[in-house]
Amino acid sequence: MLVLKQGLSHNTLIDKNHIAYERKPLNKLSRGFFTSFAQIKGSISVRHLQADSILRPSQFITQKLIKKGDKVTILAKSKSFRIHTFCHALMDGRLGDTIRVKNSRSKKIIEGTVIESGVISVNSY
Repeated sequence: MLVLKQGLSHNTLIDKNHIAYERKPLNKLSRGFFTSFAQIKGSISVRHLQADSILRPSQFITQKLIKKGDKVTILAKSKSFRIHTFCHALMDGRLGDTIRVKNSRSKKIIEGTVIESGVISVNSY
């Protein structure tokens, strides 16, 4: 499982230099924990954390990848095509969130899923 090498301040983006992998007896753990950096990558601490503490999901939130008003890319793709256009975000979004965006030209409001910083994906048929 993942533990902190050093103390971490509130509102700090975690990176690989902050963590270490340790073996601990699972029967003594009552809440969730992380087993790989991929599970916590891009997360921010919600409070001060002490060195050697086990990292738990309740201690972190994921980083906002899109903020209201940002110019975002909308991506629609299938096996045979890939289309993208630009819109403006009507709300904040984290990885996996469904957010609404507005097309500047058509004024149409569309919903899509945040897949990376500044990019949402819409369902394709």
